[in-house]
This record gives sequence, C-alpha cells and structure tokens, in this order.
Amino acid sequence: MRYFKINTIILLIVLFGIFEITPIEAKTKNLTVIKDSSILSKSNFIQKMREHIKRVERFGLEILKELKARYPSEYLAISEDDVRNYLQLHDKTKLDQGNIADALSQFYGLTREELMKRSSRLVQNGTRLDDLQYTIKLLNKADREVGENFLKEKTDATKEKFRLIEKVADCLDTATHRTHEFAHVVVKASEYFSKQISQGIIDDLGTQTSRLVEIAQIFEEKTLFVETI
Repeated sequence: MRYFKINTIILLIVLFGIFEITPIEAKTKNLTVIKDSSILSKSNFIQKMREHIKRVERFGLEILKELKARYPSEYLAISEDDVRNYLQLHDKTKLDQGNIADALSQFYGLTREELMKRSSRLVQNGTRLDDLQYTIKLLNKADREVGENFLKEKTDATKEKFRLIEKVADCLDTATHRTHEFAHVVVKASEYFSKQISQGIIDDLGTQTSRLVEIAQIFEEKTLFVETI
C-alpha cells in the first residue's frame, strides 16, 4: 500500500510537471482577441516590436559612445558587441511567449480614452483591463530575467551600466516614436526619469541613477539624430 501511494505521488508530480502552465500563459490563455479593423494585427504588432528592438539597439550603441567619451575610466572597458548582444534581448519575451502578441496587439497605441471606450466590450468578451496590466508586469519581469541571465557573470557595477544604457535607449525610443504606450501618455525620457527618481522607483542602477536624466537630455537635444534613428 505504501509503495502504491509513493508511486501515485511520483506520477502526479510528473504529470504536473508535464502540464505545468507558465504564469504568463496562465494569465493570457483566456484573453479574447477581438476582431476589429481598428485594432493592430498580430503581424503588425510583431513588426513594430522588432523595429522597436532594433532602434533600442542603435540608440544603446550611441549612448555607449557618449558614455565612453564622458566617463572613459568607467565605460571604455565595456564591449560594443556585449552591449549589442544584450540589447537584442530587449522585449524579446513579447515575441516569444505563445499568444502574447495577439493579446497585446489589441491594446497597443490606444489612448486612455480609447481604452476606456473599449473596456465594456473587453469585459463582455471575458477580458479585463487588469489582465492586460498584470500580463505586462509579468512580461517585464520575464524580460528582466532574460537580461539578468545575460549579465550574471558581470560585476554589480558593470550590470548597472548595462541597465542604464538599456533604460535610456528604451525610453528615448518610446518618447520619439509613440504618443501612447498601452494607454499611458508618453512624455520626454528626461521628464519620465526625473519623476521616477523623485518617487524612488528606480532601484537597480546604483550610482548610475544620477546619470539617467543627463544622458537622456543629451540625446533629446540631438533632434535630428533622434528623429532619424
């Protein structure tokens, strides 16, 4: 009898492992994809995300050059290839996780007013706004884990430099190429960072935190460069 119980437990563990659903999949598997010509298609969403990732990479490499010029003792040792490979992982989970692109595409680029107008339809179709918000949080967490895995062999000080480059590149691109980011009005990167710093939200950059606004402003002043990247 004891043998039977032990083997039953083992079998259940194995079955659970086989059919385990990741948190992101579990949260998005019931998200309804609304058929509406005004909603960005999955393929267009994926294309926009790929373009965003490419621009973040290009922004990041320019930011690295600026940091090397301004703070050579800290940044000259950082490899351009390393930064490029790291930035290519940015937002990758939005493209790799099952039906995430379907789930997110219907909200992409909407203003808060448009999202609210659509909310009654979403509720009727079994999708709630907090599902979207929670899904984005899970995706961002997954993205961070991918990035941290890439940086795991580096010192804490070096990790902070890589995160600084990615954060500024991401926000510069968002501020340059979008007016709304999932119903949030997009502001200048420097303004966004100032607010986050004053609220004590940024906690993963260490001494590099103070450089967020400075570097963002440098590139915001390079209007021609920012608009053509």
